[in-house]
Amino acid sequence: MLGAMTIERAGPWPPRPSPSGKALWHWAPKTVADLPRIRSELREGLARLPGHRQPELEEVLPLLLDELLANGLRHGNPPVTAEVRRSAREWVVEVGDQASAAAPEPAVGRDPALGGMGLHIVASLSSAHGWFVEGGRKFVWTSLPAV
Repeated sequence: MLGAMTIERAGPWPPRPSPSGKALWHWAPKTVADLPRIRSELREGLARLPGHRQPELEEVLPLLLDELLANGLRHGNPPVTAEVRRSAREWVVEVGDQASAAAPEPAVGRDPALGGMGLHIVASLSSAHGWFVEGGRKFVWTSLPAV
């Protein structure tokens, strides 16, 4: 079980490489208008996977993907890409963009009603998260345990 959602204030995201795993889905959205379709594709893909269904995962993983993609599209430089991977131990969501000099920084001192809570939400729901630069691209990632 993934547990109840509580939003805690996240500190700076740690610079570290993402966990490996088998790539299951890839996207290259152009605008935030692409996000509802991507969330739907991920939910449908998760529902089709063999084995025991995890309804919580089918809600949380698309939310994590959506938050990281929205940040990449709003604050990064195109092209923005996303990948969902799975290993025996975990699910990984990784989003890349060309803003390699801009580390992910959770909003501090902002009224939550004004937005900017995405990185806090991702950090609160994930088992691990981080970012790294490779080949002139920044990659921001999060992971959840595979049950």
